[in-house]
Amino acid sequence: MALCAPIRFTALGLTWNQRGGGTLRASIRVGRDLLHWSQALATQTMEDGPDRGSPDSVSGRTGTDLVWVGSAECARIELTLPEDRELSDMRAIYINTEGTARGGAQRRDPGLGAGGLLGVTAAEAMTQKPGITTRAGWGANERYRNCGPYYSSRVKMAFVHHTANANSYSPGQSPGIVRAIYWYHTKSLGWCDIAYNFLVDRYGQVFEGRYGGMTKPVLPGATKGFNTGSVAVSAIGNFQIARPTSALIRAIERVLAWRLDWAHVDPSASVWMMSRGSTGNKYPPGTWVKFRTIAGHRNAGYTSCPGYYLYSHLPTIRSVVYKLGLPKIFNAKQTPSSVIPGQGHVTWKATASATMNWNLKVLDANAHVVRSWKRQGSKFSLTWDGLTSGGEPVPPGVYRVVLQASNASGQARSAKFTLTIKPVPPCPSPSPSPSPSPSPSPSPSPCPYPSPSPTPSAGSVVGSSG
Repeated sequence: MALCAPIRFTALGLTWNQRGGGTLRASIRVGRDLLHWSQALATQTMEDGPDRGSPDSVSGRTGTDLVWVGSAECARIELTLPEDRELSDMRAIYINTEGTARGGAQRRDPGLGAGGLLGVTAAEAMTQKPGITTRAGWGANERYRNCGPYYSSRVKMAFVHHTANANSYSPGQSPGIVRAIYWYHTKSLGWCDIAYNFLVDRYGQVFEGRYGGMTKPVLPGATKGFNTGSVAVSAIGNFQIARPTSALIRAIERVLAWRLDWAHVDPSASVWMMSRGSTGNKYPPGTWVKFRTIAGHRNAGYTSCPGYYLYSHLPTIRSVVYKLGLPKIFNAKQTPSSVIPGQGHVTWKATASATMNWNLKVLDANAHVVRSWKRQGSKFSLTWDGLTSGGEPVPPGVYRVVLQASNASGQARSAKFTLTIKPVPPCPSPSPSPSPSPSPSPSPSPCPYPSPSPTPSAGSVVGSSG
């Protein structure tokens, strides 16, 4: 079928409702009119997606990958439908993120729906270290978000994706591509937000993805079945048919080195993840799967993502990410998150990239040191009973725990935890004895520690470091 859009568009996608599985494939040619057509652009049912039953999946819409076309007014679409599947309410989604939908100067009035004009300006602001264009910088309209953000308890690994759109875009067009993907994911597919945590273009530009904080464990919606506990980084382009640029590879390495270091993830290690129903049901719900901590989307489902040529770089990417920013703390954990002094224990464990000088501090609300310990080695393990160095219960309250490590190469990024000290239960009242009776030996006291006073006011010190 051939049709012209109500606007001049820069990106095109197809969405529909579908019962059952199967892949739709489409061949799309675009042009300025119905007589002049480009070479065919291939797309298919998108393989990225939210976890089954998550807020992202409420709309139930299915779609192709978004196709970046540069500029066009008409499209000729040829479809290959999955056999014995029912498809309904198919729509062609035309998107313009460059302000050229009606021709002439850039407009600012946003229009929603198929063929709508986003009406946002090109990216301007960029954060440094590692140099990420924020959502405000690439022009995200926060009103488009449908829900969230939602968070995992922690990040355990990263999945690398590609957006599967055209590779022939300029540096100035990249913010528009990100805006187009954002609009498509939220307004056409009904997802909470753009699916990825970060996007990287062929020129090495990095863009903030999902809203909620770049250093927080924001739940992505990209790796169906394995979004919980992961972070999603997507390369803009189709790397099943093109080789990634060195600038793109370096940008992926920088953003992964920075983000995984925040989570204290060892880029060279492996991790177990539980499936919530992956792409093509490669791993049924409840299946535990072992992944490398930097993996490709294809490892999690039946998909070619992130493309053959990008996937082949992952071994080198893991090695470089490990080496960037040494020394590092890995797998820093605290269990449990609360303790009753003298009646329980809390344990901290971590490993490191090399032999380290470790320093663990427990700090009260006034940043005073309640306890501190020093150790040396490539591993750290310490258990505490909630008592001061003088053997008294630490007052109840919420405490900050900081694990530091350093060696001759420098200081590692600290690991930080929150620890709740619970009150010591009051001693039971002694029951009266009916008559004195001899006892072979005195019974141990059921209450060895008196209940401590509340956390002291600012300016006083509880216990001492030791």
